[in-house]
Amino acid sequence: MRNPFKTVGFDSIIGPGTLVSGSIVNAGSLVIEGDFNGDQISYLGEGAKSEVTVAGTVDARRVVAHDLTVLGRMHVADEIRVEGTLAVKGDAKIVAGTIYYRTLVIEPGAVILANMKHLDHVSEGEEV
Repeated sequence: MRNPFKTVGFDSIIGPGTLVSGSIVNAGSLVIEGDFNGDQISYLGEGAKSEVTVAGTVDARRVVAHDLTVLGRMHVADEIRVEGTLAVKGDAKIVAGTIYYRTLVIEPGAVILANMKHLDHVSEGEEV
């Protein structure tokens, strides 16, 4: 059976007005237009490419994705880890303990309140 979501570019969606609690393990692209309140959002191990877009709100302990685009609000107690690109759009707000990133794009108007660490330098123990 053909996946009807692929015609619009994502595998899974948490729609507006929907609240999801717990943990999410994602194997493809995930769009959060509603609310997530839980332990973590992560993806299926090495080689998997997880694309997460947050247009709603996320309140979690930990978020791990290959690529993460934030248009909404995120409050992450411990860490956000992005192996690919972290894109933070103009009206977005992120509050987190530590954000680990490889590529970072921040539009004017975006707010990030967190310790920021580049993954290539963290692995070598460098201070940036």
